[in-house]
Amino acid sequence: MKKRIMIMSATIIALLVIIIVSASFYFYNVAIARADKTFLDGNPDLEANSNIDNPFADSKDWCRNQ
Repeated sequence: MKKRIMIMSATIIALLVIIIVSASFYFYNVAIARADKTFLDGNPDLEANSNIDNPFADSKDWCRNQ
């Protein structure tokens, strides 16, 4: 009886480890790995603005006025 419980416990722990490792690889590939991420296409927050060539243009004007 105790041997059966130990085998079941070891099996459950092994399955949990496999699930956690698989999930971590999946979320790493979704969030961190460099690749095309189609879920980011069309996001208005990620569009380039007009100050991309000179992002500190406003800061220079402010410094001159000081």
